[in-house]
Amino acid sequence: MTQRPQVGDVVRKQAAPLSETAFTLLVQGVLDYGIFMLDPQGYVISWNAGAERIKGYAADEIVGRHFRPFIPPRTRRRASRSGS
Repeated sequence: MTQRPQVGDVVRKQAAPLSETAFTLLVQGVLDYGIFMLDPQGYVISWNAGAERIKGYAADEIVGRHFRPFIPPRTRRRASRSGS
């Protein structure tokens, strides 16, 4: 006897993946959460409107800068002592 698919399974299979444009619009529209991306070296490469509202930096002020300003000084001191 075969199992009947659940409604959620059918919906998931039919949903098309988001295009890059749609994903960007979705992320940029989020205001209640700061969403940003860092490159492997820790530099900010994307910054949404929520991050601007929460952190106070406009995208053109922070993109390209290192994320270090967001790490509390106490945490930075602890990491440098431990060699991390």
